Amino acid sequence: MRAVALVTVLKVLAEALEEEGVEGFEAAYESYRADPVRGGENTVGEMITYGYSFLSKARMTEALTVFELNAAGNPAAAAAQYHIGEAYRYAGRADDAIAQYRRVLELDPEHAPSSARLAQIGRMKGSTSGVLLRA
Repeated sequence: MRAVALVTVLKVLAEALEEEGVEGFEAAYESYRADPVRGGENTVGEMITYGYSFLSKARMTEALTVFELNAAGNPAAAAAQYHIGEAYRYAGRADDAIAQYRRVLELDPEHAPSSARLAQIGRMKGSTSGVLLRA
């Protein structure tokens, strides 16, 4: 039996990082997604996991790049939008996080984690009315 080497989005991005640095992520991701063999393969979950692998090591540039590519490449995926919001929150970018959590609620009005994050950020900013649920 012949072994087949699978090429995953994570493998492609890891190679791009090693060879070109974070600058190579976008081109590698777009090339992977454009490959007709993959035909619309859903990589949302893999990208979220990969992004958190960088967050857990405080590698914010790489983490934000992965999450931003995932969100841009999957604009209708609430999970992709939520997790870039989380990355923005970890990076101290509250306004960007707020925008993403609102975007998630546009896609999925019942997304409880986004509602909870907006309320949490509202409390941190001194709001008493759950302000951040609306623009």
